[in-house]
Amino acid sequence: MKTSSHDVDPLTTVMREGGPFYTRDNLSKYLERLNSTDRAHHAARLAKAHPDEL
Repeated sequence: MKTSSHDVDPLTTVMREGGPFYTRDNLSKYLERLNSTDRAHHAARLAKAHPDEL
């Protein structure tokens, strides 16, 4: 940011808009993938953190 000619960080903009476009409305599929690959603990954490997206 010190050398940028812009005063807005693009990552901040993306996060304010709700995150990357490709991740929107895909949480259920991702949770299924995590559960089927022995990573259910990660799926549980994400489901708890984002209940409104399920």
